[in-house]
Amino acid sequence: MLKTILRFEAKLLRADGTALLTAGVFLALIGYAGYVGIQYADEQQAVLETHAAQYAERIAGIRQEVVEMEAEMIRKGEALDTKVELGRRHPYMVGSAQGRVITLMPGPLSPFAVGQSDLQPNALRVTMGGSQALGGAASLENPFKLLVGHFDLAFVFVFLFPLLILALTFGLTASERETGLLRMVLAQPVRLTTLAAGKVMVRAVLLFACAVLGTGAVLLMTGANGGGGRWLLWLLVVFIYGGFWMALAAFVDSRVQRPVTGGLVLAVCWLAFVVVIPALINVVASTLYPVPSRMEYVTAMRTETSVAQQQGAASLAQFFDDHPELASVEADEADYAMLRVARDERIAEALAPVEARFAAQKARQQQFIRSLGYLSPAVLAQQAFLDLADTGHARYAAFTATVEALHTDWKAYFVPKYFAGLAFRPSDYDAVPAFTFSDFSTVDVLKRMAGPLTALVLISALLGMVAYRRYTRTTLIA
Repeated sequence: MLKTILRFEAKLLRADGTALLTAGVFLALIGYAGYVGIQYADEQQAVLETHAAQYAERIAGIRQEVVEMEAEMIRKGEALDTKVELGRRHPYMVGSAQGRVITLMPGPLSPFAVGQSDLQPNALRVTMGGSQALGGAASLENPFKLLVGHFDLAFVFVFLFPLLILALTFGLTASERETGLLRMVLAQPVRLTTLAAGKVMVRAVLLFACAVLGTGAVLLMTGANGGGGRWLLWLLVVFIYGGFWMALAAFVDSRVQRPVTGGLVLAVCWLAFVVVIPALINVVASTLYPVPSRMEYVTAMRTETSVAQQQGAASLAQFFDDHPELASVEADEADYAMLRVARDERIAEALAPVEARFAAQKARQQQFIRSLGYLSPAVLAQQAFLDLADTGHARYAAFTATVEALHTDWKAYFVPKYFAGLAFRPSDYDAVPAFTFSDFSTVDVLKRMAGPLTALVLISALLGMVAYRRYTRTTLIA
């Protein structure tokens, strides 16, 4: 009997233009969102590749100049391992003037979800003084556009996909119940639960087929290698998230007599789960764990920079007190590079409390949001989509931690060379600390998603069981 219902419902959907129109709109939304995401990801990748190429070209040029200078010195019979003035052969040229440019390249599914990639720095220059973000596509972005976000596939599936589901499922049996047609249908050897299940399955196949075809086409257009596993996980999230809304629609349909009432209830549920609850979670997180304002940080940085510049000698003396192993240099031999190191050290110490407080509050906010995210399926799906696209908070937090580790190694390598004042030889370029970032694997992402997705499956199963019990107890007495 289920096969008969499936075949009959498929014919009804083909005859009803609403279902085909919904599928067409869904595919159009996926196509447009995929196009926007691909354009943004390609532009971002081009900018990052340009930064990396320009840095490699500059370093290679400086190294070649040093090779030529040393060849000339050898020809003249001059010693190479001697103290040098500030210039091409001084460690300052690489340690501070050039530093190391590091980039965080987009992941294979980055066109699917922009996430935080338009807010977080993807290209940084690490020097003795710290890390500075390099300008890119996002730095010239319209502030209002950054506020409202990009139209990407994550937006389509988190916000609009539920509306399409509800548009097709808000009156599963309520329409027939209101018109009296349901009484005639159930006069046949069919149960109400079988009828409702058949209606849900046909609509699910239609929408999920559109999701598979649409996102698969976008993946092919990206030309990304190694994205197949992430794409399958993306579809798994779509299936589970869509399953929740279909279970919710069946739950509401089993308890209402009129389709208009069911549609109104489902609209309120969409507004609550997708808009209101996520907004309230963000507001509460920002209120409970406020981060220091950027104005406070900028003011402190300017103040400490000014003080350090005015008290250069005192900063250098304090630096030697903190690092006695480097105190072999006479005070009158202190050059610009040494004063710069001492100044940066003082500024870093002054800003450390503000940065630590910001990082701690931001971590508490994220933990709070992840904990309360179980109140909203939309939050759980959004977090899963961003993790799969490598544009979520976790990846940028890991990237930032790796950058900070590189900065520590960078200072440990260059500070002794600054104060020794010896020439930075061509062979020294190969010993400069390298940047190695271990990106999240698909298995790592799956582990992060396991808890939220399991919770969503259990909630959907509970709604489905309650709807099933309600359908089995429904009576059609006039």
